[in-house]
Amino acid sequence: MSVETLIRGRAKEHIEATDRAEKESGHPTRSPVYIVAATFWRKGQEGLLKLQDRLDSAKIRVNTEREDFHLELPEGERKGFILNFAAVIFGICMVNIEQAIVERAVSISQMTREYNASFRNTFVPQEKSVDEEKETITIEHQQKLIRLADPQFPQPDRTLATIFTDHYDLMPQAIKELLEKTKTLEHIRTWIIPAYEAATLGFIQENARGMDTHGLK
Repeated sequence: MSVETLIRGRAKEHIEATDRAEKESGHPTRSPVYIVAATFWRKGQEGLLKLQDRLDSAKIRVNTEREDFHLELPEGERKGFILNFAAVIFGICMVNIEQAIVERAVSISQMTREYNASFRNTFVPQEKSVDEEKETITIEHQQKLIRLADPQFPQPDRTLATIFTDHYDLMPQAIKELLEKTKTLEHIRTWIIPAYEAATLGFIQENARGMDTHGLK
């Protein structure tokens, strides 16, 4: 299970690979939040594609008309699916949270495209594309999000992880709806957040970048 390597604290190599890839693609100033979240996202995708290969080899087809279609999977594959699926959803959410802080908007159509691209060539059903639609973030909401991460404020959360837990009330509504629809919030809180938070803090400390998590991606 690809995401298990991150959860077990062996994230450094994978995060460094994401960082290099971003710099090589012309994005040298991606924030630690973006880099680590994108790493979980990528590893989740890889895990799901490997799972699909195993299902294809075993000629197993998943009935995705069931709401709980993951129960169609062989029992030994279910936890891996949940971890990797949750990691992808987490990555989509976190990257769009950071974008919301910068641009004061969440693009619902962009999230739908990211969702479909992430699960292409897997048994996870595709979502219907939507016309350009955005949730506008108020200035007051934006300031609360910025203060959550700003090192100048008491007890800053430079990882933004607490927006999934203690500060869930600050989560943009469009992203809440994605979490609720996919039923991944509790899995993210239990499995992904502790590993993500530790990896992000380690990445910040090791690189001593001094970058604000609410900076441009």
